[in-house]
Amino acid sequence: MAGSSGGELRALIFNGENYDFWSIRMKTIFKSHGLWDLVIKGLDGMDLKKLDESDDKKKETEESSGKGMVAEVLMKDAKALGLIQGAVLEEIFPQISHEETSKGAWSILQQEFRGDKQVRSVKLQGLRREFEYTRMKDDESLTVYVTKLFDLINQMRSYGEELPRERIVQKLLISLPSTYDSICSVIEHSRDLNEIEVQEVVASLKSFELCLDRHSENRTEKAFASLSVDAKQTKTGEQNSKQNKNWKFKGKKWDNKASEGTKTPCKHCGKLHFGECRFKGKPKCYNCDKLGHIAKDCYSKKTPQQVNYATQVETMFYDSNASGAGVTKDEEIWYLDSGCSNHMIGKEDFLVDIDRKVTAKVEMGTRQLVEVTGKGTLMVETKVGKRHIKEIMLVPGLKENLLSVGQMIEHGYYLVFGDHKVEIYNDSSHTNLVAKVQMKGNRSFPLKFQAEMHFAYRASVDHSTDLWHRRFGHLNMSSLKLLKEKDMVVGLPEIKEVKQVYFLRHKSEALCVFKKFKATVELKSGYKLKKLRSDRRGEYTSVEFDRFCDNAGIERQLTTPYTPQQNGVA
Repeated sequence: MAGSSGGELRALIFNGENYDFWSIRMKTIFKSHGLWDLVIKGLDGMDLKKLDESDDKKKETEESSGKGMVAEVLMKDAKALGLIQGAVLEEIFPQISHEETSKGAWSILQQEFRGDKQVRSVKLQGLRREFEYTRMKDDESLTVYVTKLFDLINQMRSYGEELPRERIVQKLLISLPSTYDSICSVIEHSRDLNEIEVQEVVASLKSFELCLDRHSENRTEKAFASLSVDAKQTKTGEQNSKQNKNWKFKGKKWDNKASEGTKTPCKHCGKLHFGECRFKGKPKCYNCDKLGHIAKDCYSKKTPQQVNYATQVETMFYDSNASGAGVTKDEEIWYLDSGCSNHMIGKEDFLVDIDRKVTAKVEMGTRQLVEVTGKGTLMVETKVGKRHIKEIMLVPGLKENLLSVGQMIEHGYYLVFGDHKVEIYNDSSHTNLVAKVQMKGNRSFPLKFQAEMHFAYRASVDHSTDLWHRRFGHLNMSSLKLLKEKDMVVGLPEIKEVKQVYFLRHKSEALCVFKKFKATVELKSGYKLKKLRSDRRGEYTSVEFDRFCDNAGIERQLTTPYTPQQNGVA
């Protein structure tokens, strides 16, 4: 920035962010050119009258140079102003374009991006609080933590808070996890914390971290080596087993070829075994993901009562203060919970397709067991369309709705935590964003579904016989029943045809019997008879029959003339 020479310092272009670090670099550049005092004090801080008098006294000696002290100061100020103007973006330059002195331009930037005394005091108090509560995480590397800690210390220094060396050393030692207790104890007992340098402490800790990593790698290698079964180990194991008198091996001999090297899982069932897989060539069920049968013959779907849910006790780590400060209490809000084993809800009205046969017990954070009265599905509106959240446990009395992180991962969702938010994606490409949840002040992740989801709460799947009758182009019930009996259609439910038989002595009794039938079915069902479908025989097309149907508001549907193939049960 200051010039094209490789030995001169260059300043980064200020874009409105990280003003404190930019000002430190500019301060170094100003000092290297001898301009820092002029930028801080300004021309008003320089006694120009004394400079004029000194110019008169030294006028004869400086005639050759043609420059006075005042002119030199003005030139330095213009140079400092040029450095400031060239170190900001074009969007920020208009704020200092009218300033003619370096101090004026510097003061405007300082007031705009650093704030006044009160603002700096508030920011400094927040940095102090963050410094006190900063701790190194168990899965965090020492380099990352030290960088984060010193970044925080430098920010405090930019706001005028200078931490002593011994305070930084103490903070560094007490904020480490328990794995560093041994090295911290050695440093505290062997060195004086008031005299030791921070760099020495960091170097000792990094050396200890390398030892920890080396031991961790050795344990990992041993763990992977234990998965390998070689022929020599197998032979030794068989010899030891023969020496044991209380146990006799009666199984088949292992194949030596299968014992060489590391065993790989079976490509059919994914398990480790010897010999040919018994599931080879067998189909896979899309309902329970098990081998050996298909979905229409799935036993778990047909007989859900065989599963003993009553003995199942799910554990949920639940924070009773989940609806604290910063979170609005609402029935539409769901909390992402990594300690919850299942999705849970307290309101039955939000679920569809509730299975009342599912019963379980949930252990709350207070060690209290709460009964689960069912399991259902929730339909929600997301950014990528409607989505079904399945297997939600109904827990009456539960105040907050909980979304299990583990269950969402099992159902194919990808959750990315970081930067005080969590992003939920629909696949591993991380391109189809389903939802983005910001972390609230109490470290919770409340997710509020859109209001459109209420229109789908009463949606249900109709598996009635009439629906399948319409799907197959109004196919008659006998043919539907034949399709079911012969297993010609996958997923076809049990066909139930309701019949009532009335014996007629004469065809003229059809109207009287129909009146009796109409009264019976309307009383049992609670609905009015609207349509009557029959053939064109005389007992159904008489004047009395038509008059009765017209008075009752019953719509007549007759078969096509001369089509006896349409005739069936009346």
